[in-house]
Amino acid sequence: MLHIHSAHRAPDPFAAADRLLSALRSTHPSRFSRLGIRVLNGSVALTGSVPSYYAKSLANEGARSVFGDAPIIDALEVQERRRLSRDS
Repeated sequence: MLHIHSAHRAPDPFAAADRLLSALRSTHPSRFSRLGIRVLNGSVALTGSVPSYYAKSLANEGARSVFGDAPIIDALEVQERRRLSRDS
């Protein structure tokens, strides 16, 4: 489980974004190596790509826990590659 100190209405949202990104990358380095977090006008944007919808969900949950009621813009692309069998 990912543990991030809650920073609801943090006085420094940029530092909070850095802490969130560091926490995600230290927990799952390869999963979040292409994740970016941008703060602009009170909104938080998750950018870049992640390997699965699970990773996308983890990033969104982390952002909600850190930024509380701030608008979260999910601009993450999922790079999940599924194999299709010849029978499908």
